[in-house]
Amino acid sequence: LVAHPFDLQMLGYYELDMIRRDVGGLLLPCLPWRNHPAIARLKEWIGDSAPLGRLEQATLERRTPHRDRLGVLGQFARDVDLLRVICGELNKVAGQAPADKATRFANLSVTLSGPGDVQVRWSVEPGATPWARLTLRGTKGKAVLTIAPEGEPWQLEQNTGRPAEPGTPTGEAFPAWD
Repeated sequence: LVAHPFDLQMLGYYELDMIRRDVGGLLLPCLPWRNHPAIARLKEWIGDSAPLGRLEQATLERRTPHRDRLGVLGQFARDVDLLRVICGELNKVAGQAPADKATRFANLSVTLSGPGDVQVRWSVEPGATPWARLTLRGTKGKAVLTIAPEGEPWQLEQNTGRPAEPGTPTGEAFPAWD
């Protein structure tokens, strides 16, 4: 069982693969957010006959106190895995950052896409408390998932462009999940 990202250098992954081949074992990445109930709900909402319709855009804004190179790249690797679960394969990447090496990763912004034609944006911003906001825009509406710090509930809001019936909840809270 390997925590993802295991290493931010390719050499670490080559060494793991060599060990795996030598001993004939399995390598399992630890990617728990893939199985979060809020992610399952979002996946249910995507599709031609689903509430959001066909997915067109996804935006993930990541707030973190660790905006150095290792902190940002590690979080980006975990977030991209989560985005791939929702958006499908993402194999085109373009990044923008300030030229100043001191703030390059502290203000990183990345655009991703793949064969599914979903446009994905990811950015990092400052903040003492880590959280993220994932916004999905489909042909019929949008959903916003607030990914709270560990131990706190996640909040999912949906807007299909139609007014809600009186007394109808517009969001769903997902209790702390392990």
